[in-house]
Amino acid sequence: MFDQELAEVEDNGIRYVLCHNPLKKDDDRATRLRLLEKTEAKLESVQKNVADGKYMKEKVIAKRLYRWLGKWGMEKCFKIEYGEVSFKYERDQQRIDEIERLNGCYVITTTVGVSVFNKAEVVDHYKRLTWVEQAFRHMKTTDEFIRPVRHWNANRVKGHVFVCMLAYLVI
Repeated sequence: MFDQELAEVEDNGIRYVLCHNPLKKDDDRATRLRLLEKTEAKLESVQKNVADGKYMKEKVIAKRLYRWLGKWGMEKCFKIEYGEVSFKYERDQQRIDEIERLNGCYVITTTVGVSVFNKAEVVDHYKRLTWVEQAFRHMKTTDEFIRPVRHWNANRVKGHVFVCMLAYLVI
């Protein structure tokens, strides 16, 4: 309802529609600030352990640091320097400001041509996916009692969706 289409680009038969949702903008900002604080707390603990002499070798510091640093996707927001018995970090405010400009933005990717759907119709069809997701959720929990299945192979995912849709048709 509050989405605004900003731009549309086509490249090699794939269309990208950039949308902006002002309600999502505040949520994105709050999430990023929370994750920045969590990441900074972890960096602070590594810095304290290095200062206390618990982590002295560069490999040990790197192992402790990279175990969780990419977990929240905030590593790009910090400048980190470490070596033998040394560890420094600081926020990369320029990078954080760049990310801030993307708050509330998302991209819809489709291979459907402009002659079939204009960009408003693409966004509308994307929003209708919530109905499909709701039907799957309902079907798997109340009608069929199917446990979650996680597939990593594209053919298996397609097969799983096909079987679920077939079962939904039968029901």
